[in-house]
Amino acid sequence: LRDVAPAFQKKTVREIRDSIQAGADRLLSMQCDDGGLAYWPGGSTSEVWGSAYGGMALVLCREAGASVPESALQGLRTYLAGKLRGVIQSGDWWDIETACRSCYTLALTGDPQVSYHNKLLEIQQRLTPNALSFLSLAVAKSGVENATTQAREILTLQTEQRPRSGHFMSSHPVEACRLLALVNSNPESPECDEAISRILESRGRRSGHWGTTWGNAWTVFALGEYARLVESGNAPPTITLETDEGRQQFVLNDQSPSAFIRIPLHKGLKANAATSTQGFARVKIASKPELAPQQAVSSNGLQILRQYHRVLPDGKTERLDQPAVGDLIRVDLQVTMPRDGTRYLAIDDPLPSIFEAVNTEFASQAGRLRKEGNWRISHQEIRDDRAVFFINHLPRSGNYTLSYHARVTSAGAAVAPPAKVEAMYEPEFFALSASRQFTTPNPLKAAAR
Repeated sequence: LRDVAPAFQKKTVREIRDSIQAGADRLLSMQCDDGGLAYWPGGSTSEVWGSAYGGMALVLCREAGASVPESALQGLRTYLAGKLRGVIQSGDWWDIETACRSCYTLALTGDPQVSYHNKLLEIQQRLTPNALSFLSLAVAKSGVENATTQAREILTLQTEQRPRSGHFMSSHPVEACRLLALVNSNPESPECDEAISRILESRGRRSGHWGTTWGNAWTVFALGEYARLVESGNAPPTITLETDEGRQQFVLNDQSPSAFIRIPLHKGLKANAATSTQGFARVKIASKPELAPQQAVSSNGLQILRQYHRVLPDGKTERLDQPAVGDLIRVDLQVTMPRDGTRYLAIDDPLPSIFEAVNTEFASQAGRLRKEGNWRISHQEIRDDRAVFFINHLPRSGNYTLSYHARVTSAGAAVAPPAKVEAMYEPEFFALSASRQFTTPNPLKAAAR
């Protein structure tokens, strides 16, 4: 992206290499004894779908120059290949799709599972569109005779299987996976450009992205492969823009891969753009509402309630009205979960600027993480401006509470933005608490009175 994204052009080659190595090291910190990858760093239980996904990223990091031990890749190969055994008998579409993705990753590592490619093709009608795309990719990268021809033929197959609703992974980047398979087996196909158009049309109008990290990652990867394998030989496009202020013309090339134009709005404005080749533009119109307190938001019964209590010297608590510098605060987050079997839940609680979270990892600091209800915090991050908690699996509906501590570190007025609970791969399933304003008196001014 360094050559095409202005934000990355200021990064040095060394900074980019260091970032890639840091990403590889983080993935390696997730590797378990069985060779698979856990969902979180330091985890002890492997996730098959995460291992196929993260394993692919490890291979890409190594290709980009990162140091990835061969022993780690061998452990990953052994784990993924072992998980393919018996998968044909599974009635779960996600298991089958994950198997196809595993075959792709294994092919990238130099260990193609040709026999499983054939077995998966025997259950064509049980394959999702994404499963077909990954199976095509696995064959294309397998190195067998006529691999490209076979990969193309797989993309012509029809399937009736579709991902079922209610699954934790609500984002299915079908067009991105299809594009990725096409550029690796049939880059001259006109379907590549058609897929590009559908991908850009599906981008969120407000967010500018594709809903989840999963959807964004596959989409950006596919677009990058398209640029590398298809666009690299094309002449740079010439863009012509005509408005009532005149005519502008510019070329998008490696030195200037993007252009930014500001056009003041006025009544009767007309603007026409044309390009010598296919091109894409994003128009952004923005307005800012007056600042107002944020009220709580609930969706489909999911709720989050946030309360603050001052911790007294004797360990008891009282409701927090006006905090004072030095106060120890207990923050309670109560989540009402309306359904069973929720996977990958995130709770994000932004702190007012006059608070600082107490790191729950250290016993020397007052206040450990406290949980009420039958749930297990899988991972937590105490940052400068927020506390974030992740739950891999919440099996039952009900009310759940977690508490952590913060310290009032400075005087002044500040707003605690709403806390948010969200299904990580189902962003439309979320809830917000109300925001709250705090004012802390300045102890120096109070002492001077």
